[in-house]
Amino acid sequence: EKARRPVRLHDLSEIGAKSSDLHPQVEKAIAADADIAVILVGSNDVIRRVRPRVAVSHLAQAVIRLQEAGVTVLVGTVPDLSTATPILPPLRSIMRAWSIRIAAGQIFHVIRAGGHTVSLGDVLGPAFKATPAFWFGADQFHPSAAGYHALGEVLVPPTLSVLGLVGDENAILE
Repeated sequence: EKARRPVRLHDLSEIGAKSSDLHPQVEKAIAADADIAVILVGSNDVIRRVRPRVAVSHLAQAVIRLQEAGVTVLVGTVPDLSTATPILPPLRSIMRAWSIRIAAGQIFHVIRAGGHTVSLGDVLGPAFKATPAFWFGADQFHPSAAGYHALGEVLVPPTLSVLGLVGDENAILE
């Protein structure tokens, strides 16, 4: 509706994927002649204790490969996983630090490679922390339907802006 034209969406996500698993998804996006790749990766790197610089390196390689193929890239950075209620202290502080380190590295390297980012921890983190029962699903770790809807609401405006379909003034997050 916002693009005022048909849009073809390919969901190339892989459940449980880490940043090191991006290569096949990148190749599929290129083969599909994608205009934009929206990448959400990093949570499984945190959970599986992948070193931040290693996780970020894999993402940077994916962004560079996509950019070289003419695909615009928007990365929703890893959220603050310490907001998930099943994670208890002292692990909560470790998860927070790890999430922040990966997200900061994602922002730096994605922008350096010519991509764009949305800081999901900054935008959605406060709401998820304030009312976790609403935003998290039954497992209290993955987002609920409302959480996924909020994620979509956060990603659509910058996606349209990056594609040049709306001006930056219309891409401001509500």
